[in-house]
Amino acid sequence: MNGDTIALSSFTGKRVLVNYWATWCIPCRKEFPSLLKAEQMLRDENYVFLFPTTDEFELIREFKAKQGYDLRFLKMNSSLASMNILVLPTTEIYGTDGKLFRRISGAMEWDKEQVAKMLKDVP
Repeated sequence: MNGDTIALSSFTGKRVLVNYWATWCIPCRKEFPSLLKAEQMLRDENYVFLFPTTDEFELIREFKAKQGYDLRFLKMNSSLASMNILVLPTTEIYGTDGKLFRRISGAMEWDKEQVAKMLKDVP
C-alpha cells in the first residue's frame, strides 16, 4: 500500500497465508474477523498473512479505515485471471520452502481448531 513491491520469495523461511479478496466481495468481508483471530492464534508459528486485491488504492484505504482491520493489504499489479484465481476469496498457503502447500477456493472460518491445526502442520 506504500508503493513497495513485495515478492513471495522475500518470505522464504516463513509460512505464508495469501488471501485474495476484493472490497465488493461479501464472503471475503465475512471471513476477515476469523482471519484476524487466526493471525493472532498463529503469531508464534512463523506465519505472515498477506491480503492482495486488484481494487484501486483509494478503495482499499477506505475499506481499511472504515473496517479498522489491521491487516497487510496489498495492491496487486497482475490480474486474478492471470494467476488462475476464479473465485473470491481464494487463499494460498505456502510452506517455509516457498512452495505452495494448499489452495482453498471460497470462504472459511479460519479460527476453528481443525483449521488452526492444518495451518500449524504446514512444513
